Amino acid sequence: MVAKLRLNPLLPKGVDADSGERVTGLCCGLCDACGPPEEWKEAHVGVAERLWLGEHLREIHKDEFDRMHAAATRCYSALPTGMPLNDELLLALYTQILHQQQRAQIPAVGYTVNRRCVDNFYDQFRDDKIRSLICFTCAQVFVEDKHDTASSIRYYDALQPYFLQTHTHFGLAGDALKALDRGVFDARYTQVGYENQQDRDNALAGWTVGVPHGHKNVVRVVCCPEDRTCSKKQHARCDDLCSGCQIPVCDGCHESLIKGKLPPLALANDNFTDFMLDFIFKHKVCVCADCPRS
Repeated sequence: MVAKLRLNPLLPKGVDADSGERVTGLCCGLCDACGPPEEWKEAHVGVAERLWLGEHLREIHKDEFDRMHAAATRCYSALPTGMPLNDELLLALYTQILHQQQRAQIPAVGYTVNRRCVDNFYDQFRDDKIRSLICFTCAQVFVEDKHDTASSIRYYDALQPYFLQTHTHFGLAGDALKALDRGVFDARYTQVGYENQQDRDNALAGWTVGVPHGHKNVVRVVCCPEDRTCSKKQHARCDDLCSGCQIPVCDGCHESLIKGKLPPLALANDNFTDFMLDFIFKHKVCVCADCPRS
């Protein structure tokens, strides 16, 4: 029976013992049941909640306790009929297997708190928990720890329902997209430096992503889509964002975008450089020390 108990049987399934998460009510260590449910409380006003667990064990797990019940009857009962397997006895047997599991987890050496702290440290800071993310807006690289709330960059839902999280109002989301708009960027900063429109489009193609906004309206923005993820499908680099997409945004850019403003370090704020322009190589442009600087 001890082997059938899940780890941390006194906590609901999925709650870590060291998370500090507040939990209420009883839960069954043999299954996912966590209660008692509201209908049970309404039908048992004034009854201790632990009695719900006894009923649950008798109704769902009675067969699993048969061997323990038989052993307890042989050892402790002189009655011909044996000990009745009622709710009270089930709770007593259940408590015994909890005690057995707890005794098995006591470490042979050292303090349990120290051991858990060290285990949690290694679990949190191993390689698959720490990564570098490139900001969608400014393309700066930041270190991100999945469990660190003080991290300077994090993933945001791109379109639920508006650009950058649900708390972004529709108007502010529109202002943020307008600030990052490829058309605005082209008008301000790409009138020179490219041989023709095709040359400019080729340079910006990998740095432009469509963001749906409103009814059948897609705004193409200048960004770095390197680390965007999606729970719905595998996107190519320049595919439009969808409702399953998440994008990493640093705190500085996010603070500006949720106000509908252009972040100072955004690529769309004349900070886009890309690779060396083609005409530099075609025309063999070089720096002349004697040429006057304008």
